[in-house]
Formats: sequence, C-alpha cells, structure tokens
Amino acid sequence: MTVQEPWKICLLARDPATLHVTQQFIHDALSSNQNITVNCHAIDLSQMDNLSHRIESLLAELSSESVSELYFINNAGSLGPIGPCRNTNLQEMRAVLDFNITSACWLSARFVQWAKETMQCPKTVVVNISSLVAIQAFPSMGMYSASKAARDLFHAALALEEEDEEEGEHVLVLNYAPGPLETDMTDQIRQAPLLDTSLRPHYQKQLVDPDDSAAKLVDILFDQKFKSGQHLDYYDILE
Repeated sequence: MTVQEPWKICLLARDPATLHVTQQFIHDALSSNQNITVNCHAIDLSQMDNLSHRIESLLAELSSESVSELYFINNAGSLGPIGPCRNTNLQEMRAVLDFNITSACWLSARFVQWAKETMQCPKTVVVNISSLVAIQAFPSMGMYSASKAARDLFHAALALEEEDEEEGEHVLVLNYAPGPLETDMTDQIRQAPLLDTSLRPHYQKQLVDPDDSAAKLVDILFDQKFKSGQHLDYYDILE
C-alpha cells in the first residue's frame, strides 16, 4: 500500500501491552512510509458505565484534524459461552450481548454521527467485522451467532439510512466476514469442552491467515468492491 496523503491510525483495545505490540507491528510493516502515524488508546469497550465518556473524550481529541476520508473497523467482541443455549446464565448473557451488540452498534452509530456533524467528512466507511455465524446457525455457538446476526442487521439498516443522504457526506457500510481465522479466539473454540462435536473437525485444520484476510479487506475498501450494507465473506472474494 502506498500512502500519498498523511494517515493517522487509532487503535482501541482494553490491553495496553497488546495495543503496543500491534502498533509496533504496523510500524515495522510500513516502515518505508513516513506518512502514517499510529496511536494507541486503552479503552475497555465492554465497560458500559463509562464507555460514552471515554469515547467522547477520544472523539474530541480527534476533532481538531481535517480529513477527507474516515474508516472505522469495528472488530471488538467476545465469543461468549460456548455450549448449549439452554445452559446460558442470565447475567452472562446480558454482559456478552451488551459488549457484542450494544457497545458495537452504538460505536458505529456515534462514529457516523461524529463524522457527519463534527468532521463533515466527505467520505466515511464503517466496517463491521462479521462472520458466517451471522447468517448460518451453528450448534453450541448460539450467543456468538445472535451477536453477529444483530450487528449485521443494525449495520445494514445504518447503510439504508445513509444511502439517500446528501452526496457531500458519503457514508458506506460493509459487513465483512473475514473467514475462520487462525487466532487466539480460534484456540478458545478448539479448547471449549462443550463445543458441539460436529464442529470439532472443522477447527482441527489450519485456518485462514489473518494477514491474507486483512489484505483482501483493504483491497475491497480502496477499490470499493462492495455495495453499502452488504454482507461479504472472505470466500466470496476467492470465487
């Protein structure tokens, strides 16, 4: 990727140490490009009581800059409990859905509002990191499926609301399913004692390289190879 105009990347996650590892990874990968800065912000997006205050402070900090394009990659979330739906604890369900749905959907909505009303940005792109489970049920993963399905439909509705808006403030929304990635989350699934037996063989093989999936997402976004509100899977691109 060649960057002509200055880019600023803001990383949000709850763990400062992991954030800085990612920051260093980006610096190493793009060391030849002096037009990119990467900042870290340790914010726990599952902590609903102070979430609005923390996000508003961050947006206020970013509002001083003039930009022609804004991209928001909405990736935060939790697997939740893996096992039969009938075993779900009420408090656990509430916490997982607050994090996976309430927090995630509010963040996207607030980002679009800020981009249009404060930044008056000509182009805003919101990417909800989705999954195959958003459109297909998997036994023992009901909580995760419910979360991803709700997020998909919320972002599809957001896309419909913004498609007729004035052309000067263009908002695009994509539900991107990155494929079954080889990540720490995948290891959690493999080790889950109550994972349905029909799914175990699927997770025993080597899965998709996150770098490969991320590269395809960048290609989709910069070449605008999607319709706003669309659910697009990594494997769709390979066909």
